[in-house]
Amino acid sequence: RKEEDLARVGDLHRKIGAGLWYKGEREASIDHYQRGIDLLKDGPPCLELVRLYEEALAVLELLAASYTLGALTNGNADVYKTDAGDYFDFAFLAEDIGASKPHPDMFQAALERTGVAAHNVVHVGDDPAHDIAGARAVGMHTVWMNSRGKNWPEGPRPSREISNLRQLPQAIAEIAAAATGA
Repeated sequence: RKEEDLARVGDLHRKIGAGLWYKGEREASIDHYQRGIDLLKDGPPCLELVRLYEEALAVLELLAASYTLGALTNGNADVYKTDAGDYFDFAFLAEDIGASKPHPDMFQAALERTGVAAHNVVHVGDDPAHDIAGARAVGMHTVWMNSRGKNWPEGPRPSREISNLRQLPQAIAEIAAAATGA
């Protein structure tokens, strides 16, 4: 079964790569196509067990009481196969959308699902290029989960940076306050 799943993910990356090529997004196309080839050749580096941060469930429970929560993944995690699944209102895998982060289609799908304008959405992620740059490109606020203490790469910074998920509710409150001028 794992080999079938691996082949499916590898094939998906190759298909996404082909689609991006025809849309004129050559660099992203080559990246996806190569990921597909690597998965089929080398095995599943991205299909490892999903491990939640220790504080994740408590933070998600708190946030789910006030916000609509969604998950966007490029295919390496299914939130509904974790203990966190009950807190999410929706989840999109790259294969569902036909594109992966940082492509705008992933973020647009979330906006369409929620019916909320981008400037009223906070996207939380740990990858500066796929999560932060992708979400910013469609007008979302962003929170960078930087648990490893990395330096920010070049480019526009996230709305907020946190090192522990316990800091997320406060970061969201600060973004909301800044947006409303409170």
